[in-house]
Amino acid sequence: MSKYDFNSQSKISRVALYARVSTNRQTSKDSSLKFQIDGMTEYAEKHGYEVVHVFKDEGISGQTDNRPEFQEMMTMAGESNKPFDAVLVWKFDRFSRNQKDSIIYKDILRNKCKVDLISINESCEDQIMDSFQEKLRVIMDEFFSESLSRNISRGIRFAKERKLTEIAKQLKENEVGK
Repeated sequence: MSKYDFNSQSKISRVALYARVSTNRQTSKDSSLKFQIDGMTEYAEKHGYEVVHVFKDEGISGQTDNRPEFQEMMTMAGESNKPFDAVLVWKFDRFSRNQKDSIIYKDILRNKCKVDLISINESCEDQIMDSFQEKLRVIMDEFFSESLSRNISRGIRFAKERKLTEIAKQLKENEVGK
């Protein structure tokens, strides 16, 4: 049984792994994606789980549910033959960075499909505290993602403005030198 077992009577034996990275830069051979999968595989082996499928979305934000492998995982979880008992994630923010999607998809997995969702790095012994901490993480993950997006946009605008200023300065210097 997992520490975070929503289906308390179910025995976990078969698991799927779900890994996600937001940028294409993170998809390289020695990347965060490989690191996540290796960590989850090790966790599964340590707990005696058989890894039956690996889902990975590369270069796709967790702010959207429009992720091909994520959707495939959800579809398979809902199949009548239930190919896996749980989904392992590195951290819950790999599952989703959108509060609404996180709540909806976790509910579908756990209550409709009877498939556990286990974060291998975010767990404690107390199920009530675990649930509370998970809800806080969802809010913080969404905030972080929105903040990061805003800061990147601001940085791009600043860089463009600075570049335009530098170009104008160079043009002016070139005109003076003529």
